[in-house]
Amino acid sequence: MTEQQFETDVMALLRAPLSGPDGVRRLNSLKTAFQAVDDPALALKLYERLSTPDASDALATAFNTRVSPSARNDLLAILTAVKGAAPKPEPRSQQYRLVDEDAKTVRTIAHSDPEYQERFVNHNISNVTSDPNPNTFEFHTMVVYYDDGRKLELSLDDVPVRTSIPGMRLVRLKPYEPPIIDHYVRRNGTIIPMNARDEMMLNGSTTPDLVDFRTTIEFNIRRRHELLELAMLTNTFAGYVGMNVSFLHFSMATGSEPGGLFVQAMKPGPPKKPVGAPPSVTPRLPKQYKQVGARELLIWEKEGGHLLGRHNEHLTETKLLERVVGEKKLAVPPSETNGQPTNFSVWRGQGKTKAASRWRDQDTMMKAIGQIIHDNIDEIRTTTAGGKEWVRENKAVGYETGGGWLKKVYKNPNDQVLDKGVFWDEHLKGVTIVIRPRQNHVPTAEDPEPWFVYTAFPDRVQH
Repeated sequence: MTEQQFETDVMALLRAPLSGPDGVRRLNSLKTAFQAVDDPALALKLYERLSTPDASDALATAFNTRVSPSARNDLLAILTAVKGAAPKPEPRSQQYRLVDEDAKTVRTIAHSDPEYQERFVNHNISNVTSDPNPNTFEFHTMVVYYDDGRKLELSLDDVPVRTSIPGMRLVRLKPYEPPIIDHYVRRNGTIIPMNARDEMMLNGSTTPDLVDFRTTIEFNIRRRHELLELAMLTNTFAGYVGMNVSFLHFSMATGSEPGGLFVQAMKPGPPKKPVGAPPSVTPRLPKQYKQVGARELLIWEKEGGHLLGRHNEHLTETKLLERVVGEKKLAVPPSETNGQPTNFSVWRGQGKTKAASRWRDQDTMMKAIGQIIHDNIDEIRTTTAGGKEWVRENKAVGYETGGGWLKKVYKNPNDQVLDKGVFWDEHLKGVTIVIRPRQNHVPTAEDPEPWFVYTAFPDRVQH
């Protein structure tokens, strides 16, 4: 048995589950691995290495954090029993100052103390969840659950991500800091390492499991952002809407398994209060409206809007024609005999919800909607604040917005309908938009506007 072989075998066992029948089998396998060491020099070296916690030694760290104190003593005794091995007296564990916020006292604690082993923030983690803000779909916190029922909520900014993940490029959220622990704090039953500035020291050396969980959460957030961008390009937005926009309203849970970290989708729990300003405080609204982006589009869909699913750029002429009921398709665009400009509008049926037009592309859609909102933001806020819709029809924007089926009715001088139908126009230059007040909306600094875009689609400019 070589030191390298011992380290490989033991590290593999230490990654196994920590409790239940599997835990008993793992302990027996560990004893077998320790009993395989028959070289006195190697036994002494391993004893000295494992009996003293060392954050720079992965094997010593795993042994002292993943094995109970009684089991560690039994395993170390196997090494001391090797004939010819004469270990040095076990050094006294270093004592650290512990600020016990629960008991409102200050005392000392050592890494070998059972209290530290059971309640250190990186030990005995059951799973970790991260829930998005229900209004913005952004992630701000992670909740750590422990085997004994404790839980600890941390800001995502408090735990760094690893500098790299296979297939991903990540940046550090916090600058690197040497793992020099000044003292510990016991807070809500959990022991947390602190530096001399009384700041939490959660990093790859002091809390490697927490960093793994945080990195996995970051990985999932970035993957979902990539899927969102892909949806914008391929217009699978319609599919997202069909599955309910809960695609971005999910919980992420992470835990430990022999194969490494895993992430699973969990059923959304009861709604949480939005992160941000309290309801009693009204966030200051910007004087000018910012540019419309993917986040706004999804928020509007969640509120009941449908501009993405019903007017996206990938809808074909044939698909849009299926919405047109009771009208025949005209072969060529009709014209007036008197030479006056004609006023056609996109076919809408009995309202605006099934308007038969599509946007030229996603960029044009966001540009046109943002332009109209920007130019009319004060009026929009005043109208929707009174509980009313704000509507603009056939609004010119100065550039092509998309294509659609236009309706035309032929009448005689006595106003009798002679013929009617629809024809396709690929060069619309106007927009019809409907904005509604949001029901039961709690304004926050991240999502302050009390209205949403119910629908917006390309239309013909009226002359």
